[in-house]
Amino acid sequence: MPLYESKTNALNVINNVNTEWAQQTVSGLKNIAQFIASKAKIGTAIAIDGWMGADFAGLINELKTELGNKALFISTTSIYNNELEITQYKQQFITDDPAFGKSNTKGQLKDVMSAIEVNKLKETIEQNKKQVAVIVYGVGSAIESLKASFNLIIYADNNQQKLLWQMWDGKLIPFNKDEPQNNYFWKEYYYSDFYLLHHQKQQVFNSMQYYIDSSNPDELKLLTRKTFDAIIREMVNYPVKEVKIFQPGPWGAYRYQDLFDVPGLGCNAWNELAGPELNILVDIGSNTIVNMPVTNLMQYAELFVGKHIADTLPNMIPFDVWLNDGYFPEPVPQERSSMPIHNHPSTDYVKRNFNEPLGRNETYYIAEAYEGANTLMGFKEDISFEEWKEKCYE
Repeated sequence: MPLYESKTNALNVINNVNTEWAQQTVSGLKNIAQFIASKAKIGTAIAIDGWMGADFAGLINELKTELGNKALFISTTSIYNNELEITQYKQQFITDDPAFGKSNTKGQLKDVMSAIEVNKLKETIEQNKKQVAVIVYGVGSAIESLKASFNLIIYADNNQQKLLWQMWDGKLIPFNKDEPQNNYFWKEYYYSDFYLLHHQKQQVFNSMQYYIDSSNPDELKLLTRKTFDAIIREMVNYPVKEVKIFQPGPWGAYRYQDLFDVPGLGCNAWNELAGPELNILVDIGSNTIVNMPVTNLMQYAELFVGKHIADTLPNMIPFDVWLNDGYFPEPVPQERSSMPIHNHPSTDYVKRNFNEPLGRNETYYIAEAYEGANTLMGFKEDISFEEWKEKCYE
């Protein structure tokens, strides 16, 4: 399913921005590598954790250039279980259903790691940091049982939508690999790996000293923890604008061409204006723009989504806002301009069958109506409900 992106009217501008934010931000791969290298002294161990799909390889290659034999570099791939064990673990969530799985809501990265190898890594860090700096990098490098081994913890974030593009292009590097895997299955991410990554990210946010915006490898930005927290704390006081995504479809239309700049998009069935999988752009002054997942704002959940949601659906942004595009300059057959019927399950149903925390309810508002616009509701007078039911089953 192709996705397109538009940053039209997506920039969040903070009034009275603190000038220290941009001054303390390090921009660019080489500059960030030099900054981290300056912290990599003998006796120091550094963890570079992050979301799957972040460009660990690019950063580590630059760090190796900066540090040479002054540092020992260790990938977290060494502490994961073997491929067969991880596949068996994930299968319970992927299931045999061709379209649905069961959400791994309690999953932690430690579930797919070898306790023996984790302990070996602890020993390796302690033994080697007496002679050189030790840099452990990759998803899960700062898991709870390793945190005490590090003097410095850095988190490299990645866009959730960008990860899907990497997956579809066969360029995604899974958390237990050092090379892309072109057969990584979308259900692995949706039903299992997302939760492993999400829980690890929450944990690292409690202990990190630096945050890297790695949404674009060519425009990396490193923020201090203080700056990162200050930006989040300010953003929850503002109406939040997100980077919109667009999806073409067989009923896709053309109003988007008047409203948004979306290179390459031929038609638009709908675009998402707001939702938990989108990103935000924040202007922190001095021409410095930070790009991060909107879910980062959930560190101040009560201020962002309100006390009721924060208490009853912790760590969730339980809504999406989509704009359906139905505009054609010339009349077209109704099946070309009409969106198909959607039948969404209840919360009880998705909890029971898919271990999902929330069902789906939709409310529609008419933003614009064009000549000939209409809705269809109900059935013809002579409908056979038994025949209709059989067609549904087919």
